[in-house]
Amino acid sequence: MMVKTKVSLTESVDQKVNEYRLINGFNYSQAIRRLVELGVESISNKEKIIDIYKKLDDIDLQSKYLRKLIEQFYSDMEVDGGTDPKNCTALKIFWSKRMRDPFND
Repeated sequence: MMVKTKVSLTESVDQKVNEYRLINGFNYSQAIRRLVELGVESISNKEKIIDIYKKLDDIDLQSKYLRKLIEQFYSDMEVDGGTDPKNCTALKIFWSKRMRDPFND
């Protein structure tokens, strides 16, 4: 079902709508409707992209954290006999620093 509305456009927007209409073979109403649909879809996609970037930032921070942990492990590793991780002073220091300021490089 179509709803009739009145829309006021600037001359420059009207020219762009007419250009879009001619290129795509729409009448004026179809062009307006399609452009509005594309605009709403674009806003939704932008929000999804922002969410993906935030998640990628979290993954990046976590990978840096894991890298630091591995570097610390290998730098403190006792190759001769091995140690109990629960009693390793260096590992305790590492964890205490990381817990105070997690994911800060």
